[in-house]
Amino acid sequence: MAISTEGKIGIGLGLVALLGAGAIMVAPQELWIGWTLIVGAIVGLVGLGIYHVSSVVGPPAQTRPKQMNLADAAFGTGIVAALVAAVAAILRFRAVAGIAAIIACAAVTLDFADRRGTFEGPLIPARMELEPIQMRAVADSVHLDAWARNNGTISAIGIHWESKGIVVDKPYTAAEINANFEYLKTLAKEGDAKNFDAEIQPGELNWITLPDAIAKDQFLKATATDASKSLYIFVLLKYRDKTLPNDKWVATEACLYTYQSAALHLCDHHNRVRIDD
Repeated sequence: MAISTEGKIGIGLGLVALLGAGAIMVAPQELWIGWTLIVGAIVGLVGLGIYHVSSVVGPPAQTRPKQMNLADAAFGTGIVAALVAAVAAILRFRAVAGIAAIIACAAVTLDFADRRGTFEGPLIPARMELEPIQMRAVADSVHLDAWARNNGTISAIGIHWESKGIVVDKPYTAAEINANFEYLKTLAKEGDAKNFDAEIQPGELNWITLPDAIAKDQFLKATATDASKSLYIFVLLKYRDKTLPNDKWVATEACLYTYQSAALHLCDHHNRVRIDD
């Protein structure tokens, strides 16, 4: 188990306080022991409060692992409550209560520092991006496959996708490309409703086979034999992450085309990641 520097400091302070609480029981007449612990707790509380506030609302140039949320506020409140309980218990020489409060303070401090230390950089929403699309012939059709990688720092949840491959007689206009993505968006609503909860972790690759195959003879016309034909491939991936409301999705769109070539080119539109309903 790895313990952060903050965690080691918290454990050390907890042990010192525990030692002081034991000393009070052994020598209750020595009031300076209790007052030393009280002063140390107050100084530590002020210092911790300054650090906590500065790490959450500090300037953008400062390393800020994550924004403050309800869990952070709860842990911060727990630290304050534990320190107050420790001071109150020591003032009344309730050694058992004081020891328990100090242990709770150390545990909460360690857990809080560990939670903040698990994020090494800014929080980046889930972002599934397609690696180069591959083509493979199966019987009398051509199938399309691709790797999709999560380039965010949090999990992509409920990923599902739709695609369309089509051979056309002339290049598509922007309006025709838009119409094809509206069609895919309509198809994807079925996947939205299923509310999948499988997760793709940050940096993880997910192999996807695009469901719309292309007839082999049409594929050959567009890529080799007929200069007037063009092959278009439209892909829509939808997923969400824990930062989004339940009625919102992230949509990764890919639009590619080719003619008399095996190389795929990017369309001028719809190669993007956006928020969708």
